[in-house]
Amino acid sequence: LKENNLLSSEEKALIAIENNNYAYIELAINQGLLNPKTFVDGKPLIIHAAILNKPEMILLLAQYAALLYECVCVDGKDIMQYAKENNSIHAQAQIILIRA
Repeated sequence: LKENNLLSSEEKALIAIENNNYAYIELAINQGLLNPKTFVDGKPLIIHAAILNKPEMILLLAQYAALLYECVCVDGKDIMQYAKENNSIHAQAQIILIRA
């Protein structure tokens, strides 16, 4: 628990995405501790969710306007490119549904 307090809000967000901790993400956004458009390691949080094949997290972040349409990393790749490169099939399906 003590070590967790030493992590940045961005690091906590990545852990929450990986562990499907929707409550943390939503609470952090609503309390202003985390911007849904935050970049971590050159990628927006929603791209991290796509890489990890977390469709429900993509949906949650998209509900908070997390750059779904204009979502690109510093290298210029978009969310769908990352989902395809990482064989994140469920993430790809979610992206298609949201964009439809």
